[in-house]
Amino acid sequence: MIRGPLHSAQAATNGTGNALPVGTSTDWIELLGLIAACSRKLRCMLSDHLRAQPLNETGFWVLWICHTSETDEGISQNELARQIGASAGHMSQVVERLRVQGWLHGHRSPQDRRRQCWRITSAGREALSATVRHLEGKLGSACPSFPNPQRQALRGLLTELLDSLAVQPAGLAPTPAGTAAHNSVPTAHNAAPSVSSSTVARAASVAASTARAAAQHSEEGRP
Repeated sequence: MIRGPLHSAQAATNGTGNALPVGTSTDWIELLGLIAACSRKLRCMLSDHLRAQPLNETGFWVLWICHTSETDEGISQNELARQIGASAGHMSQVVERLRVQGWLHGHRSPQDRRRQCWRITSAGREALSATVRHLEGKLGSACPSFPNPQRQALRGLLTELLDSLAVQPAGLAPTPAGTAAHNSVPTAHNAAPSVSSSTVARAASVAASTARAAAQHSEEGRP
């Protein structure tokens, strides 16, 4: 069992043997530590699989976000950059590599010709589907004691938490650079029908944003 960084009385000190003041709550800090630890382990599994593929983490999340886009127009390049947390220049390189692979199709928005929009192609869906199937199987084998009902319950709780974090007092709102938008969580194509694609969409840019730093060092030469 992963324990929060301040779970024990021994951990709840300032390093000099002095305990935190009586009544100090560490619930949120422990939750933050647990989410971060789970994220690192899950991202490690994603990276391990993608290492042998012509696709890195950023490319994977771009394909996923385009796959879950609910508009006929697709998704604009600027919106992709915002959700992934990448610069405009870096996103231009990523989508161009995916286009060359035949996994994305770009076009100008009929509403605004200045906007470049992207849609996932059939080949892109096949590449994404193969990765998702592999990861679903790998995660299922790695976590046999965490069955689907528990995963669905956890996803529901995390979605509620994400919604709560999106509605913050003005002074607590995160800066744009640290804000993950509201699209996409990786899920199998046969995910529970009770979860809408807009809900499925909300948490993946959180994962994509956290993956950005780890992914950027491997960007060169990979879509």
